[in-house]
Amino acid sequence: RATLEGFERFKNKQGLLENVEGWNFLDWVAGWDTGIPPTALEGSNAALNWQLVYGYKLATDLESKIGEPELAQLWQRRAKELSKIITKKFWDNEQGLFADDLAKQHYSEHSQILAILSGFLSKEKEQEAFRALISNKNLSQTSYYFKHYLFEVYRKFGRADLIFEKLKDWDIHFELGLKTTLEEPEPSRSDCHGWASHPLFHAYASILGIRPGSISYKTIEIKPLLANLENVRAKVIHPKGLIEIKIAKFEQVLNAKITLPENTNGQLVLANTVYPLNAGENILENIA
Repeated sequence: RATLEGFERFKNKQGLLENVEGWNFLDWVAGWDTGIPPTALEGSNAALNWQLVYGYKLATDLESKIGEPELAQLWQRRAKELSKIITKKFWDNEQGLFADDLAKQHYSEHSQILAILSGFLSKEKEQEAFRALISNKNLSQTSYYFKHYLFEVYRKFGRADLIFEKLKDWDIHFELGLKTTLEEPEPSRSDCHGWASHPLFHAYASILGIRPGSISYKTIEIKPLLANLENVRAKVIHPKGLIEIKIAKFEQVLNAKITLPENTNGQLVLANTVYPLNAGENILENIA
């Protein structure tokens, strides 16, 4: 709360973040000075402003779940206000995406990603930003760490195929004989940087789709995005035991065996169909 509140003093008369003190690192991107996005030091940058909106969104969700509706309303109001200003100032109608700077000279994947994840775009602009994200080759590209957020966008749009395609960027680790992940693409300052290990998270949370269905993991949601995978097996640690999954896919039909810990329940989500899951063994056959 104090961190979010602290950004208020860096908002200019227009309501945008401007000249925020400290190291405004966003990602290791070629052409960005020490990881700082364009115009962040001498003005406003869209990605940094969308990052604050995304923070407001997460705070809104958390405050709601812990029983602080008034604070949830505060963060939501600030998110709506800032998102409207960012869209008005940084949206490029001609190109159908967000610029990084007010002069619309710089463009990045980062601004599109954070705008989409904020949840405050209209459906039309969300679709346009996503199209630009996956098709515009002139955008500044995300490096290893920020691809976590890129994968979150791919998950939002149900595009596991794009996750698998981008995972090829990690192949260099095998070629170099590394057993830990690089900080950034070669030449890298560090050969052991945890922030590039998020494919381990996404293997379970995005491809298998196992995530908490409610606060404190009281319920479990399983929303797999298998792409071309035909057989998957996994065990995931839960506070009350193990979640075990076995899925076999033949064409568009699935057979699944899902075991949940005692005193839990959840749901399997496939396309627009929800299948309730109970504690213990759940057998689902010939489901689409």
